[in-house]
Amino acid sequence: MKSVVIGLLVCGAAYVTIWVTADLQDGFVTQRFLSRELRTQEAPKLKRVSGSQRTYHQLKRLKHPIKVSVQADDQGSADISYYPMKINQRIYWVSLKQGQFPLFDQVVKIESEQDL
Repeated sequence: MKSVVIGLLVCGAAYVTIWVTADLQDGFVTQRFLSRELRTQEAPKLKRVSGSQRTYHQLKRLKHPIKVSVQADDQGSADISYYPMKINQRIYWVSLKQGQFPLFDQVVKIESEQDL
């Protein structure tokens, strides 16, 4: 009985930790996406998610290491999250489609603050 209670407490703590740190994990998902795309020459996914040509060219010029920090809580609804994120000293609005867990989220759109 004691081990069942401990197991439930550990699972509950893990669940809460995953959802409390969702904003940080979405920043990590965005950073990982950008790093992968910028390693390829043509970056087809980056072109698809960029809100404009200007945003695409700004993102293509990013230098490694890419630093992403979430600037506020998400502004989304249903299964889409919107975040203002600082990517290498410039603010972008990033839209993510939520997965079953925050680490499974997918970048849907990145817009430069200048283009809004």
